[in-house]
Amino acid sequence: MGIEMKPLEFTRDEWIPLQQRLLQEHGAATMSISWRCRRELGFIVRHHDRWVPVGDSPVRLGGNGVLSYRETVICLDFYDEEMRTFFILKYHNTDKA
Repeated sequence: MGIEMKPLEFTRDEWIPLQQRLLQEHGAATMSISWRCRRELGFIVRHHDRWVPVGDSPVRLGGNGVLSYRETVICLDFYDEEMRTFFILKYHNTDKA
């Protein structure tokens, strides 16, 4: 069984320019088809919604018990450590890795 790698996370503002660059370099077919993206780039793209608490408010809202808002992040789930390292060196800011 492989080692579980931490996904790279991007906000929507960070993802859009990176996505445009990937589309130019690898084409729409690679970026649109998950198995092809995994084969050629080593990752699949996952959109993830997370709940971010607002301050220290103990206000009960919904099921989570705190006042919060939903934030969408784009996660790149890598399956190969070498491809992840190459991606970080080529595309990613070193302060986010």
